[in-house]
Amino acid sequence: MLKCVIIDDERSAIGVLEDYIAQMPNLELVMTFTDPVLALNEITGSENKFDIVFMDINMPHLDGLALSKTIKTQVKWLVLATAYNEFASEAFEVGASAYLLKPFSFPKFAAAITKLIEKENNSPIINKQDNFFFVKVSEKENKQNVVKVHYDDIIAVESLKNYINIHTLKGSLVVYLTLSEIKKTLLLNEKFIQVHRSFIISKQHIEEVENYRIKMTHKLLIPIGISYRDEFNEYINSRTAKTGRF
Repeated sequence: MLKCVIIDDERSAIGVLEDYIAQMPNLELVMTFTDPVLALNEITGSENKFDIVFMDINMPHLDGLALSKTIKTQVKWLVLATAYNEFASEAFEVGASAYLLKPFSFPKFAAAITKLIEKENNSPIINKQDNFFFVKVSEKENKQNVVKVHYDDIIAVESLKNYINIHTLKGSLVVYLTLSEIKKTLLLNEKFIQVHRSFIISKQHIEEVENYRIKMTHKLLIPIGISYRDEFNEYINSRTAKTGRF
């Protein structure tokens, strides 16, 4: 059973999701919140991780986009629901796995959840204890080679829509995977951090940071997305040597 949480300041919207979740045999509703601040405290203070958080975007005191950035490490999938279509791109920038435009029917809800589960089932299984994984690289004449990729060799992973470009110390590998599909594996490894909706980078290959751009090994330049700046700056500040002098 996938453990679900609902966060929405409108009781009627929570009621709709409660009804939809009850109709899905693989979903279990464990908590609901009308106060996003209370939800933040409960989720970040919990020792347990949750499978799916359904969340509104427009809420008082703390909006869903800001809340997503804070709780995403505690949640497998963030599903953002809103009546405003213009938030779609921002939703995916903060790591949302799905976006539902209110009002949505049960078939649309069920299709979104089924798609998430199918994606996970079809994603490559990689043991995070290993220091490598394998990918299939297309060659000429419809042939495929299976190539070993060492985590330490990865400089950055770049999204190319339905493909990714893995920039390594030995060269680039174009692989038929999306960034979302490889992201859950890479971010299990503390060496990696997402800095843009199209880029995940290796912390150990950061050479320099200047004007919202990161200079990586092999002079690769990576932009820092607005939605990722706070988390990235926090990481850099935690690793920056400081003086105690005044």
